[in-house]
Amino acid sequence: MRDVLKNRELDCLTDNVSYGVYRNTLVVGGKFVKEFPRWKEVVECLLKVPYNETRQKTLVYGLSLLMVTVGFVLSPGLLAVAMLYALAFVLTMGTAVYIVGITKKSIGEECVKVMKEYTEFYRRKAKERKDRTMVVN
Repeated sequence: MRDVLKNRELDCLTDNVSYGVYRNTLVVGGKFVKEFPRWKEVVECLLKVPYNETRQKTLVYGLSLLMVTVGFVLSPGLLAVAMLYALAFVLTMGTAVYIVGITKKSIGEECVKVMKEYTEFYRRKAKERKDRTMVVN
């Protein structure tokens, strides 16, 4: 892992049980490294994607502020709780789709094939474990 991260200002975390790869602090699942032969290519492709921290924080804080605003507007009760849960779900999924969309647009042509392979690998592993996993593609 050190050879992939040299000259980059990132921390790296790993474990022994997961298959995920996430950016910010690079999180690489231990089983992913053991079972996916092209793991270095996936990590390097994700590291090439430009990361706009200001845009990400603005999005997250703005959506959080929206939740608080809606919470204050609604009168207390079951309807308010249901509305807030529904809004939280929609905003979470919308944010995930938006971030994945930006990432897919930023990934170079040389990475498209390996990222598609990784997506299929992740889906297959989720089915094998019978996990309720959602892959935003």
